[in-house]
Amino acid sequence: MKPSAKTIVTLGLAAGLALGANAQTRSITNGLVVHLTFDETLNDDSGRGNNAGYVSTNGLAVQPAAPTYVPGKLGKAFQFNTYNDGSLIEYASLGYPQDLQFGTTNDFSVAFWINTRSTNIVGGGDPAYFANRNWNSSSSRGYGIFIQGGLTTVRVHYTVTDPSVSKVVSVRPNTPGGESLYDGAWHHIAVACQRGGSTKIYIDGVLESTVVSTATTNTFDTEDLSDNGVPETVNVGQDGTGTYTQGPGNNPPAQPGTAGVTNAAIDDLGIWRRALTGAEVANIFSYAQKGTNLFNVPDVNTPILLSFTPNNGGTGVLPDVPTLAVIQNQSTDLDPGSVRLYVDGVLVTHVLASAGSSNTVTYTSPYLFAPSSTHTNTLIFADKGAIPTFSTNVSVYTVAGWTNLYLGTPLYVENFDELAAPTNPPAVYPAGWSVQNCTDPASGSGTWSLYSATSDAYLNWQIVPIDVIASDFNYDGNILHVNGAIVANGNVIPVLGSNNIAFAASDQRSGNQVDYLFTGDYDLSGHTNNWVAFNSMYSQENYELGALEYSIDQGATWLPIIYMLSSNPSTVVLTNGVVDPDATMNNVDLHIPYGTSCGYGNSYGPFIGVAPSLYGTLGPYIRLCGPSDHVTWHRVEHFPLPMADGQSKVRFRFAFAGANFWDWGFDNFGIYTVPASQPPLRITSIVPSGTNVTVSWNGTGANFSGLQKASSLGATNWVDIPGTIGQTNYMAPISATATYFRARKF
Repeated sequence: MKPSAKTIVTLGLAAGLALGANAQTRSITNGLVVHLTFDETLNDDSGRGNNAGYVSTNGLAVQPAAPTYVPGKLGKAFQFNTYNDGSLIEYASLGYPQDLQFGTTNDFSVAFWINTRSTNIVGGGDPAYFANRNWNSSSSRGYGIFIQGGLTTVRVHYTVTDPSVSKVVSVRPNTPGGESLYDGAWHHIAVACQRGGSTKIYIDGVLESTVVSTATTNTFDTEDLSDNGVPETVNVGQDGTGTYTQGPGNNPPAQPGTAGVTNAAIDDLGIWRRALTGAEVANIFSYAQKGTNLFNVPDVNTPILLSFTPNNGGTGVLPDVPTLAVIQNQSTDLDPGSVRLYVDGVLVTHVLASAGSSNTVTYTSPYLFAPSSTHTNTLIFADKGAIPTFSTNVSVYTVAGWTNLYLGTPLYVENFDELAAPTNPPAVYPAGWSVQNCTDPASGSGTWSLYSATSDAYLNWQIVPIDVIASDFNYDGNILHVNGAIVANGNVIPVLGSNNIAFAASDQRSGNQVDYLFTGDYDLSGHTNNWVAFNSMYSQENYELGALEYSIDQGATWLPIIYMLSSNPSTVVLTNGVVDPDATMNNVDLHIPYGTSCGYGNSYGPFIGVAPSLYGTLGPYIRLCGPSDHVTWHRVEHFPLPMADGQSKVRFRFAFAGANFWDWGFDNFGIYTVPASQPPLRITSIVPSGTNVTVSWNGTGANFSGLQKASSLGATNWVDIPGTIGQTNYMAPISATATYFRARKF
């Protein structure tokens, strides 16, 4: 009988463990100087004795006596907290041992698992996972890996100060599949710094960013630095001062600020005095799925699984379950004929593509999975060895909660893709569309380029390829975020923008940005119950305004659709806890943009088209969100147009006002008509034929639905029948026992 891969791996681990924890016979342990398992201890398991210490004394009010350990990726994990008001700060400090002083020539790497929820990140700030620097100043010497407000990114920031300040690494790489990094699931972060070469950042085992810099031969160490007399140290769960809250002054001591995180957890942290290879990072990630910590990862000669999404334990998975696996050849190659992918135990047809030593397996379900349902993917593969070595990999995940957004029948749709991206002025807009601006010229402007946010190309709304925004603008990978699982008219929408989008820039531009985009007139004669819908990528910041209005008299007057504002209490006026629209629109605050060339601003009212006498009626149209929010309003927006019924000249006005704030992009602008009434969802027939029965129901359009079954009408365990969502009939074998069916609307 041929031994299985699992048996071989198990024997190899047993042999390694028998040699003792400090023997370091596996190559993964070469150069390993810190290994914190966090299994009810902060002691170092590398054999170097670089133990961490628990620190909670920097908190202004709450100072726990002992660390808290929670269920981890592997065994237990260390839980850390920083309250943005400074009342509680707890983290683990490694001090500054010689092993963590890398000088000017030593390569180094750090890797760990993190578990954080977006709802526990306070203030949209950027508290530290791991750092040795004073993060109150991004120009200070040192390194750090930081939480980031966007859902799919982590920030890696390395700076040298000798002979001058140079931000060697300052990147925010995204997760491999665009999934949330702060979803309460475990994610792996690894950073490998090669001096005089490049720094590579890996997320969940996949290389996501490579930064090349000649300045990497300078030191990142901070063992010689202190802040207000307190030495900087290498810390887990805080910056090098141990007091970072993004407060207004120098620290320590701690002070109230705007950055914090609660109940974050970290597990299986390793630090090396060398640069890890991509294969090593992939092995750490892969073997953790099998319950093996980084110290015990064996040397592998057969193909390894670099990534497998949806991740095991993943949540918020799209309902068509896009599956992606990357298998890397090692000493032996993958046998393509051995690859099997099962979904819930059913063999499915995958696509395998090979390029060099990399093999990619992809699959997307032809039908949708029910909201909040749990499923299992199993991937099996083997190498081409004389005795094949098989690898079995299992991922159990939960589909996001979702509902179908029924938009109705499209009357007009504009996706901007017929427009060629301009290389010089003038910008090109859809026929009948126009722009107007009161935007200040940006510092260093006078140039015209789609690849620079500060160029004159972005004085107005611009039609631009979304890849330019995501790849060439600092920070604006945020535009790719999507707020949860979106299903519209029965179709999953994994991305909000594709090819060209309409885009208004504020971030990175100096001064004030006030941009208007007007559509042409749309003829809605003979149409009632009309709606406008579009894929919105709006990022909110304090004092920023995004507004959409419509007109039925060619712009003589404007009607409200939506006004997006920050919840900042200095600009939004509340009366008995409810927004006072008239006071809010007239509230003067010098932080609110001012359209210099137009001569108005410093309050929101002048930027909108609705008459001032009607401000008091705008309460239902005002929507609030916190600052630096790149997710909440990244979704398909749809709004009724009650005054547009039967009108022949209906136009729209997008208004955006910022002052070096964020931005607004949108795509797939459309006008739809929705029938005033819909037939009720019902099963229309049950027809036996031979040994089968066919169940039919009216499950399309507004009744987008699937079928469930149970053994009795009173059953509480109705089961969703796979493959029926979005269908209208289902054939099942006739059984000896009663089976009941019902249609479920989504």
